[in-house]
Amino acid sequence: MMWGFCLLHVKRMVGGAPAVRRWQAALVLTLLFAGVIADPRWLLAVTSGLLMVGLILFHEPLDIADTAYLIVLGASIEYTGVYGGLWSYPNRTLGNPPVWFITLWGGVGLFFCRLVLPLLTKWQAAPVSYPDTRTSRESGS
Repeated sequence: MMWGFCLLHVKRMVGGAPAVRRWQAALVLTLLFAGVIADPRWLLAVTSGLLMVGLILFHEPLDIADTAYLIVLGASIEYTGVYGGLWSYPNRTLGNPPVWFITLWGGVGLFFCRLVLPLLTKWQAAPVSYPDTRTSRESGS
């Protein structure tokens, strides 16, 4: 539920609809990005590299905005959770969240913009217009 809220929040706050181009490349990068890596150094190295490749391939203003916005949103969630005692990370330094949270949240923003947002925009229902059901006497005519 948290991810649904975050993605809907980004859609409402940043808005826009990216051009649907090279979705296959975005899908491959997303699958590589979602790989399971336990070592924090490798996690930072791999996600940093994949995010850089993603931003080289997809660097329209909306891509950058979604990536940056989710990094800021992720930072607020991570720091609130860690400093509030809601969760912790092993081997953390000075009580801070690990550095790799930046690349992970940024990657979610970029891949949301390239894969999910076009689908949401495509399937978004047109506004419904309701007929005026008032009689002429009620409307003051």
